[in-house]
Amino acid sequence: MAVVADKASLPVLSSEEWIRIGQWSTLLRELLKGKGEMWSAADEMLFIQLQTALQVTNKERVESKEPVTP
Repeated sequence: MAVVADKASLPVLSSEEWIRIGQWSTLLRELLKGKGEMWSAADEMLFIQLQTALQVTNKERVESKEPVTP
């Protein structure tokens, strides 16, 4: 039952939107790292967690889709 609740709580975004979120977060990271004091080790940890979550979410979405047969 918990699995159903977890999947139901995922935001409804397309694969392209998940990819864009990853791209924007990477861009933001690079911009802030260039500012030195605006990027910390804690920020880096959060960035890594976000990237990991995005990859897992995207993988789950891809695996859950039924194969398309022509």
